[in-house]
Amino acid sequence: MTVFPSEFESHLSLDRLSIFLFHGVTTPRHHPVRNYTRKHITADYFVQFCSALSQCGYVISLNDVLAMWNSGASLPPNCFAITFDDGFANNYTVACPILSDFNFPATFYITTGFLNSHTPSWIDAIEIALEVTMKKTVGHEVFGGVVPIRNSQEKQQLLKVIRERVKKAPSLNPLDFSEEICKSLEVNVMAYLDDDLDRKLNDDEVTVIAKDALFEVGGHSHTHRILSYLDSHELDFEISRSLEILKSITGQPTIHYSYPEGQPNSYNETVIAALKARGIEICPTAIHGTNQIGSDLFSLRRITVA
Repeated sequence: MTVFPSEFESHLSLDRLSIFLFHGVTTPRHHPVRNYTRKHITADYFVQFCSALSQCGYVISLNDVLAMWNSGASLPPNCFAITFDDGFANNYTVACPILSDFNFPATFYITTGFLNSHTPSWIDAIEIALEVTMKKTVGHEVFGGVVPIRNSQEKQQLLKVIRERVKKAPSLNPLDFSEEICKSLEVNVMAYLDDDLDRKLNDDEVTVIAKDALFEVGGHSHTHRILSYLDSHELDFEISRSLEILKSITGQPTIHYSYPEGQPNSYNETVIAALKARGIEICPTAIHGTNQIGSDLFSLRRITVA
């Protein structure tokens, strides 16, 4: 479920916490297939959001949330927090200056394997390949055989199916699946990257963000695998490696994390125990909803803005 400008205020509550989830903030540009989900919103749209919430809400950081939960303090009326997942460079170049203008704190959850690169996620790679391919059909057992991809509508429909089915398939490695699809579409994805949609944060940008008193940096795995699908060795690698890299950049351990994908099937008690064992104190989901004082800090709900 996503949020549109007219709905900003409706997600605030006198006695509940709203945590808003963003991914990217970009300059306007047109793609027939890429970003059809509005994972990256425009800067103007983000300014609209911040302006609306500055007039009717009370912004807090997730460190504030921890303090309130630990002390049992009451939530301020209409309070909200802002978070970003994945670690796109436009968080630093576009979103951070806007947040600073409004004096809004935010938490940035970073997939450390993406740092210092243009490397697209598995689904972003498929979006690129579908947008530029000359093929009119593509086939795979995941989506039931050969399907037409003659126009943007058919390509977007296929992407919806892929998102739903791959994310619900524990035995399927999405990176391998993406590579297979892009190869069948005969597209070298790295030749079609878009700076605004693909460039990830680098070490220097993360350092600046982490040093800003308004902002917090957290982990979001190393390769964006769904943590609940991993064996113990893979789970240890995804969490430990991400935290090691963040500490090497910021000089500080992190207590913040968010689950890749963040849906009910994306985490479990084993994942939560592994995070807690490594010092994580708060880890919101991407499940739609708001929160009250005392809500489980490892099952907090968020509201996706798109």
